[in-house]
Amino acid sequence: MDETIDRKPLVAVVLSTYNGEQYLQEQLESIRTQDYPNIVLVARDDGSTDATLSILEGYARDSNTILTRGQNKGFGQSFMTALETVPKEASYIAFCDQDDVWHRDKVSRGVVALEAIDQNIPALYCTALNACNDRLEFADVIDLNRIGLDFPKLLFEMVPSGNTILMNRQLFETAMSKSFKKVSYHDWWFSQIASSIGRIVYDHVPSIEYRRLSSSVSAGNMSGIRFLIFRIKNFLIGEKLEGIREQLAWFETQFGCYLTDSDRNELEKALRGNRIAKTLSRTRYRQSLKDELALRLLFLTGKL
Repeated sequence: MDETIDRKPLVAVVLSTYNGEQYLQEQLESIRTQDYPNIVLVARDDGSTDATLSILEGYARDSNTILTRGQNKGFGQSFMTALETVPKEASYIAFCDQDDVWHRDKVSRGVVALEAIDQNIPALYCTALNACNDRLEFADVIDLNRIGLDFPKLLFEMVPSGNTILMNRQLFETAMSKSFKKVSYHDWWFSQIASSIGRIVYDHVPSIEYRRLSSSVSAGNMSGIRFLIFRIKNFLIGEKLEGIREQLAWFETQFGCYLTDSDRNELEKALRGNRIAKTLSRTRYRQSLKDELALRLLFLTGKL
């Protein structure tokens, strides 16, 4: 065995795929060419019907890979299921999306940051990202952390971008020791745990090229009333709002007893506070003022 590899802690890169044949090869290549020497890919295919599995199988023949196949569960539960196959010897665990491209030093920078923290503290590292179009042409830097990352700021907003997350073993084991039955947003779940009973390290230097697909609807270029209408419709239509409520309630059952009094009160208010009290709360929940206003309107109308 290469002595350099042997000295480096193992990093498990957890990837869930679903019909990702178009861009998956680029993502896998960016994992293969990391400047960090000891990586295992932990991949689960969530019932793809295209060539995604064939691409993963080809990668697995030449790289250290744990590959599982399963029926479609949706991205959150698929990731949580994949996490169950992370090797016991992995010291750090990263989340990976199927259509981005990682910077060559993404893993090594994260490991250095987390190694500076007491390994008994559940810790999560995350970064800004470069927003790109389908062809990976740079558009803008997305730096989501503007005013800090405490627990209240993660009740109603997912700030650490899941595709940039690296966590230590302590956070992984803390999360996996509890039930994830009602977890809809895997990255949000780990971020809430880290912000409440551990630590989040945010790096303002981008670590990935984040592919914003043209088929996706983005509010990034909206402003004013148009943005508020978009935000409110986005919450009121479909299952997203219910998923947020359900996950918060599940977090309370699994981790509520570990919270500080202040954070426990915030969670109690989020779940059972009356709409006027939440609307007029002095706590800042969202990173941007327009997002905060949209959230307060949801509180006022009793939708959240």
